Amino acid sequence: MSGNAKNFFSEGIEFYVNKQYDRAIMKWNQALSFDPGNSMMKSYISKAKVQMKKGAGGGKVTPAQEEEIKKLYYGGLKKYTGGDLDGAISMWKQVLKINPEDIKTLRSIEKAQAEQAELKKRGIK
Repeated sequence: MSGNAKNFFSEGIEFYVNKQYDRAIMKWNQALSFDPGNSMMKSYISKAKVQMKKGAGGGKVTPAQEEEIKKLYYGGLKKYTGGDLDGAISMWKQVLKINPEDIKTLRSIEKAQAEQAELKKRGIK
């Protein structure tokens, strides 16, 4: 992600966390103008639209879901530190299915995807 796209993306995340989904979508669309093929950004826009349709509230996470989120997040972290970026991202996406507003997980996915892009650019993966 280029500098401008990354800045707009980060601003969008902040709006999303604060449940200002319309403003988040606006920022992510601005980011897409700098990086039109970014599928991750398109995915976040879709999630924000779903949240807008639900109404600004969204559901609360139950204690059982919180426990599942913790297992998945740390399982993804273990894969990440072991060098399995695809596995980590996959586990973290499961967290987002339970709680799409988990900013820690959103940022972890962003970081792992940036590393994947860098490795690919260098011809390592």
